[in-house]
This record gives sequence, C-alpha cells and structure tokens, in this order.
Amino acid sequence: MKKSLKALKNIELLALFAVSAKAVASGSPSVHRANLQNLLHELSLSLGWARDSLAETNYDRVLAKLSRKTESRGPLLLRSIEGESSVSVRILHYNFARFVVRLSLSRDEIAEDLVRSIPKILQAKPQGLRFLGALCEDVGSKLGLLVEEGNEFFCDYLDKPEKLGLDSMAGLLRVLGRSQDRRVHHTLTCLSPLGLATEINASDVKDLGHAAACIKHVSQLGDIHIRLISALDVDKIGASAMKADYGELPAVAAIMEAIDFRRNELLASMNMATLAAAARRAWAPQFASLVKLLRLMGEQAEDLLIWLDMETLAESVSRASLTRIPVVSELLKLLGERRYELLEYVDFTQLAETVSRMKLTHITPLVEFFKILDSRKELLSTALNIRSFVDMAEKANPAQLVLIPRLRELLGRRYPEFLRELDVRLLAATASTGGPSDLPGIAGLLDSIGFQRHEFLRGLDVGALAAAASSADVGQIDSMAGLPERLGFRRGEFLDALDVGRLAATASAGDSGQLVTVVGLLKVLDYRQDEFLRGLDVGALAAAANSAHAGQFGAVAGLLQSLGFRRGEFLDALDVGRLAATASAGDSGQLVTVVGLLKVLDYRQDEFLRGLDVGALAAAANSADSGQIGSMAGLLEHLRDRRGEFIHEADMSSRATAIRTPSMVIGMAALVKHLGYRWDDFLDSFNIHEIATASSDVRPEQLTEVASLPACLGHRRDEFLRELDVRRLAGTANKEHTGQLGAVTALLKVMGSRRDEFLRNLDIRRVAATASTAHPGQWVTLVGLLKAVQYRRAEFIRELDVRALAASVALASSAQLAAVAGLPKHLDYRREEFLRALDVQALAVMASSVNSGQLVAVAGLLSAVSSRRDEFLDELRIRDLAVRASSAPSGQLAGVAALPGRLGNRRDEFLSDLDVGTLAATASSAHAGQFGAVAGLLQGLGFRRDEFIRALNLVELAATASKASHRQAPVVSSFPKFLAFRQEEFWSYFSGWVP
Repeated sequence: MKKSLKALKNIELLALFAVSAKAVASGSPSVHRANLQNLLHELSLSLGWARDSLAETNYDRVLAKLSRKTESRGPLLLRSIEGESSVSVRILHYNFARFVVRLSLSRDEIAEDLVRSIPKILQAKPQGLRFLGALCEDVGSKLGLLVEEGNEFFCDYLDKPEKLGLDSMAGLLRVLGRSQDRRVHHTLTCLSPLGLATEINASDVKDLGHAAACIKHVSQLGDIHIRLISALDVDKIGASAMKADYGELPAVAAIMEAIDFRRNELLASMNMATLAAAARRAWAPQFASLVKLLRLMGEQAEDLLIWLDMETLAESVSRASLTRIPVVSELLKLLGERRYELLEYVDFTQLAETVSRMKLTHITPLVEFFKILDSRKELLSTALNIRSFVDMAEKANPAQLVLIPRLRELLGRRYPEFLRELDVRLLAATASTGGPSDLPGIAGLLDSIGFQRHEFLRGLDVGALAAAASSADVGQIDSMAGLPERLGFRRGEFLDALDVGRLAATASAGDSGQLVTVVGLLKVLDYRQDEFLRGLDVGALAAAANSAHAGQFGAVAGLLQSLGFRRGEFLDALDVGRLAATASAGDSGQLVTVVGLLKVLDYRQDEFLRGLDVGALAAAANSADSGQIGSMAGLLEHLRDRRGEFIHEADMSSRATAIRTPSMVIGMAALVKHLGYRWDDFLDSFNIHEIATASSDVRPEQLTEVASLPACLGHRRDEFLRELDVRRLAGTANKEHTGQLGAVTALLKVMGSRRDEFLRNLDIRRVAATASTAHPGQWVTLVGLLKAVQYRRAEFIRELDVRALAASVALASSAQLAAVAGLPKHLDYRREEFLRALDVQALAVMASSVNSGQLVAVAGLLSAVSSRRDEFLDELRIRDLAVRASSAPSGQLAGVAALPGRLGNRRDEFLSDLDVGTLAATASSAHAGQFGAVAGLLQGLGFRRDEFIRALNLVELAATASKASHRQAPVVSSFPKFLAFRQEEFWSYFSGWVP
C-alpha cells in the first residue's frame, strides 16, 4: 500500500489527503462528493502546481481513478449513494486515513502546501472535530507551521472549549502542550482558563479523567495554569467524584493529582465513606489508582483507610495476577497497620497457585511482596508448588541463573526441599554454555545451592567456563573475579584452562575505572599470577592510572600493592605530579583515597608530597562532615614535613567544639593523636550531654559506632554512660537485622554499670526472632550474643526458632562448617532439638566436599552432632576426605590429625585410603611450630603409624628442629618420643641445643 500511495500524482494525493485529513479530525469517514469537489477547487486557487495539473484533468476523473481498483492496488476511496442525487466519498477506514496523512507529508515538494491547506479542509460544524488532536499528532514536526497558518482557527477552539468538549480538548492540548515549537506555545496562550474551568465544573464523573488531562497538559503555561485551577469549583468536582464506581477510581486519582495546590480543598469536600465504598470493590487492575489516591492524600489517607473493607480488598488480592503483584505490594505498604487485617482474609492457597506459575523474570517484585507479608509469608510459601519452581529453575538459560538464588527469599524453610528435587547436573550443563556476562550468576548460584554444590561442580564443564572467562572484553573482565574461589576442588582445573595471556592483554586495555578489575583478577589467579603479571602492559596501566580522578585512587593503590615484581616498573611510569594535582583538587569525601595512595607510593612519596597543594587539601578537610574526620587523621599521619602547613590552614578549634555524634568523636580521637595534642584536653571541651543524646538516637546500622565510643571517651566514659538514654538505645537494638547482631553484643560489653538496664530493656523475643533468621555465616556473632545476654540467656534460647536455624544449614557453604559446629553446645537444653531438626544428609554431603583447610571444621562437626554422629558418618564420603587429607599442606596437618579419632567405626576406612607417603613428605617439611601437629598425626594414624614413620625424612626434620627457638623448645624436645623405633636416628641427625 505504501508503494501504491507513493506512485500517486500530486493532484491525486491532494484529493486523497483532503478526504483523509477531514476523516481523521472528525472521525467521520465520508464526505459529500459535491462538497469535496468545491473544497478541492478552492484549494487549487492557491496552489500553482494544482492549477497546472487541472489543465490536463479534473477532480471528477481524479476521484474516479482513486475509487477504481488497479493491477497493483485496490480502491483507495469508496463511493456511496445516499438518496437519489447525493453521492458520498468514503475513506477505507480510520487508521488508513491516518496513514495517508503521515505518508502524504513525507512528500517534501508539496508537504508544506498540504499543511497550509488543513484549516480550509476542516470546514465542519464546531462540534464535528472530535479528534483534532489526532490530526495534529499526525502532522508531526510540521505542527508549528499548521498552527501558524491556522492561528485564528485554533484560537477559536481554545477560546471556546465548549466547541470541542473535554475529551476532544484533552487530546488537542496533549499534542499542543508537548510541542517545543514557540509558534505552538504562542497559540496556546489563546486558551481561556475561565471557559475551560466552566466546562470542567460542569463535567460528570465519566469526564473527570479528561478534565484532569486538560489541566495537566497546560501545566507549562504558568499563569494560565494557575488561573485555570483557581477558577475550578472544587465542591462540584468533589460531588462528581463521589459518584465514582470502582472502575472510575483512575479518573478520581487523576483529578486529585491535577488540581495541585487546591487538593486539600477537594479532599475536604469529599465524603471518605462514599469514596471507600467504591475503593473497597476495586479489583487488582484498579489497585494502581487506589495506590495513587492514597499517596496523593498524604496524612489524610488515614480518613479513607478507616472506611475500607479489608475483607473485600483481600478477595481481589487473592485473585491478583502476577503482573499485578508490584502494585499489590505498594497497596499493602500504604495500608499501614491495617495491612495485617487484610492479610487475615487473604486466600493464600489461591495466591500460591498464581505465584507457582511465575517465571524467573517475576522474581524481583515477588521478593518485595514476600517481604511485606512479614510473618504471613510462611503461609504462602507452605502452599507453593515446589515442583513448579524446580521445573522453572531447570529451564533457566545462562543469563537467568543469577535469579535462582533469590528463590530462597520466596521459599523460606522450603528451600532445602527445592534443592533436593533440583537436578543440579542440568543446571551445570546450562551454566557451562554461559558467556562472560553470565559468570557472576554462576558464582552466585554456587553460593546458594548448599549441599548440592559438589554435584553441581562435578557436572560443570570447567574448560568451557574458562574459555568464556578468557574471551571477556575489557568491560566484562571483572565478571570472573568471584568464580575461582567458589569452584572448590575444580578451581585448579579452571585456572589451568584460562588463557592468562589473553586476560592480561584485555586488562591492560582498560581505563582508570577498570583498574580495580586488574586488582580483583590478581587476587584470584593464585599460582598463575606471575604469568598474568608478565603479560600485563604496565605502561598502559600507568597511563590509565595517571588519568584517574581522586575517587579512583583506591584502585591505583590496590594495584600498586598487587603488582609484585612489576611494582617498581609501574611506579616509575606514574606521572606523580599529575596525580598530586588531581589529589589537591579532590573534595573532602576523597581524602581517604588520597591517604591510601600516599601509603603505597614508596620512593616516590616525597615527590607526590611536594606536588600537593596542602592549602587546597586543608580547605577540603575544613568542609569534611563528621564521617570524614578519620580521613583527616590518616592524611596528617602521612604528610610528614608538610604537616605543619596543613595544621596551620585547617580549622581544628571549630572541629573540637562541633563534636556531636559518635562517628565525630571516633574520628576526632584519631585526628588529635596525629596533631600531637593531649586527647584529654579535647575531651574536656566536649558537650557529653549532646553526644549522649545523639548516640541514643542513632539508626540501627550506627549501633557499632556507639559501642566503640566509650573506649574513646577516656575519663569522661562514665559521664557518657550516665547520660545515655538506655531504653531508647535498646529500642533501636530491637529493630536491627541479622547483619548487626554483633552490635548488640558489642554494646553489652561496654555498657558497664548500665549493662543490666540495657538488658532489661531489650525485647528478647524480637532479638531472638531476628537471630533465628541468621545464616550460618553469622552464627559466630550469634554465639557471641548468647554469651553476652547473661541472665537472660535461658529466655533468649527459649525464644529462638531452632528449627529455622537448623533449616538454614542446608544453605551453608563448606567454609561455614566451623560456625555450624560451634553453635550446638551454646544452645544448652535445646541442643538436641536443634540436632533433630538438622538435615544430616545434606550436612554430610557438604562436609565431604571441603578443602584440606576445612578438615578441622569437619572434626569439630563430628563432635558437635553427637547424638546423630552415626547418621552423619554413614553419609560421609570417606574416600573424598582421605584425598583432601593426603594433599593437605603442612599448615593444615592439625586438621588431618583431628579427624581419625572422630570417625568412629569408619576410622580404619579413612586410614586405608590415606596416601601416607605424600602425607609423610608434607610432614617432613613442617617448621618447628608445626611439630605438635605432626605429633598429633603420629598418634592418630593407628595401624598405618609405622608406615608413616618409615616414610618420614628425619634428616630434614632434625635440621628444622636444630634451628628451633627457645620458645619452641618444649614442643621440639617432646617430639622424638612419638617416632618410636626411629627416635635414636632422629637424635643422631640433631645438632642444636641439648634438651
């Protein structure tokens, strides 16, 4: 069709354009043929090219041709006979008419003439142009020309809004209002605010949305907009709004938003009970409007909330589709305390059916939704269909693997059930096809699959992953940084397969913002680090570092610390003068990075110091906020002979008198130390009452700072503690999340004589509820808290959800086994309850996949599970443990020694699988401080002890013992007795002190 239209002659296109433009603006597809011919002749009078064309044809022929079908197209116009003598011409359909208008205006040689003809084309009754806005929109970039040519025409409509009606006026103002053309803006000033206000005041509820749109679209007109709103009759509008049904809530919300500074007047005129009657019947599609309404009402939303029927709203929540979940979450937030009332009526079984049909792309809004459900989320997660989540996870593509860990937040206690059903080999196959950008998701997945990690690693194509990591471009190279350390026993295989030279070349091409990536890579490349360093273009890296801004100095410093044998080369290539100039231009927030760089510049530090503008640094320091005072202290420490200049320029006296918050006191303590002043002199100038007041009113994440404060306050510590509002501080501690449990422990240690008061005001139930959600990585902190709560310990343990704690073990990594082993003995009388709830099988699978450095944690775990040790032992892969133990370095022999005695009836199996020769070679290279571990190993090897002793290199051991210090003498002197039949041989090689 587009090709056919482009083939039309200009005179033919004019005729088709006239019919189409009129159809678009009026919505009527037909025009009387006679009237159309008269219009076309009138247009031709002002169009020279049209007059020239009419010398060869006439409009009868043109219209006839457009109405006929040809070989290449169908008819473009339709003829219809109305009565005996009336013939009409019709456009094919409305959307075709809009297409014709847009395409016609792309013919550059006649486009402006066509636009100028539009006001003449629109010779209709005033109320006949319902879609004038749509025509203006189709005119596009030539709108300015149209309103300039038809200024009188448009001003007539804008001055008398009743000619169009609110719906048509809203459409017109929408198009005119968003134009940046000054001609359009000038025409808009013809708008009569009083006339439009009169139309709005008379509007019914069904027109409120159009009324709101009209007000919104003239917001850029300043005085006209204000006069329009001022002329509104808010009582009449409020009365119309009160007639709204739930389907008309969007219109009510829209008018409430549009009315701006008169919103409170409108609210005062509305009956909240009537509005609530409509709102409570809202279905999920109307929730967005209800949310908008509540937000706009501000504090007055409470007046509406008390009238809402929560049971009726809960029915809609129960039936909400997945796409409506975000707005349901917003509604629940705005309901405040009434949220819990609504949740009592929600059908969680029905809602669970909807959630179980989710896709991974829905995960983020669903996580937010679950958070808002608070304690009720267990009801929802219990009703979920785990199999559907398993199927969804197994169908994930590599880019979606990053989303799977978030399922923990939905499934809660059922996550281990999900993991047990999950085919991780299938996930491993998917992960193996991932590209560089998918590697962080794979690393996150490894963190989240707990006891299935070992099986996942076995199914992973590590070579393919290494190839993906090696092919990363400079913007993706940091994607692999977190992966090697999570690959466990396959880490070496991954590192071996990396194209380290290629990675080095890529890393060298980065800019200053990517220097931190090089640092991250160097940390994880382990034994291939030197190879990577040799491949780096240190000159290019130095050039990137020279262009770094002060906020990136931390990355430059990190790189300097990581470059090893190429550090000097990098230092030589640095433009230290340029870096000093950049540092001098930094703000107070960047002082800490300047300090970090100063520390590592070595022999070029003096050159950097000479280039610094100390006055500029002092000015930045003077503007530092309370959290940045510590950075000033670090700067003073490293300014050396320029310290006096800085102190002279910096305003230290005002710092001392402005101390108000815990972080300011802590930072000032470090600062004064480097100023060479007596801290006690500063302490005497502090307003302890203000500091205590600020400390009592901190946020939960600042509790650690408060705990650090007493140690800084010296002789005024007791005064500070007396001034503290302990009840308020305890109230803050009751709100904290698991990441800050350590702050409560720290506070309890420093509260001195007010410790018991703080303990009494702790809501032990809430703190225990928080602690119950701690993951194994936080259990060391939990143990510390169990010790610190003293006389409330029994109460704390009673309130703990030990089953939830036990369930979270399934998510632990092998690195957290020591924390898992350390918790049970501190649970006192609930220890056995905790052990009964443990998934011992999952724990044993995890323990079987540890590295050699974690063997001591496995030994501790064997003791900790006590009553379930036999079950645990049955599930252990003893051979895997023996392989790890055989390859343990000398520093980890203590863990190997601890294992045999804890393995019960599987001890001999473990000993049989040990590579005693390799173990003996490792033990022979032990330093004197490790002789105790070797002795422990000799005691634990049972029937393989003699074999181990025969394989030891006593010459090497004796040489080490001969060089031992006097501090190590007791251990070394008692060591030979464990060598049994080779004891005398050891002494024959010994040449040190006489025991």
